[in-house]
Amino acid sequence: MSLPTLMEMIHPAAARGTPATNQSGYRKSALLIRLRQVPIAGGDDLTAAKSQNEVMSKAKTSLQDAVLKAVKANKGYKAMSAVPSVKEGHTIAEITLMKGAASKTVSEQVD
Repeated sequence: MSLPTLMEMIHPAAARGTPATNQSGYRKSALLIRLRQVPIAGGDDLTAAKSQNEVMSKAKTSLQDAVLKAVKANKGYKAMSAVPSVKEGHTIAEITLMKGAASKTVSEQVD
């Protein structure tokens, strides 16, 4: 069994989106998201990773889809991190967004 990893949603600063074409031939922008895996050996990070893994095992929506929804709903903001958790009995993703120097955290349900 391999050690758990902490998943972080990272927005590449230089990414501007990749032009693509939909079935109708119209151009659209694709949002680029990179997942960075950070190995965890133990301690508080291991405890947090196990907790987040348990939360996501109950989720019906992926963390990536939750981030895409949050970015779409907050024009001009870029996703910096996403952490799964439970709030009031619901599985959510707490997503930190930035726009210039301004930042905010939004919640998206994933259950």
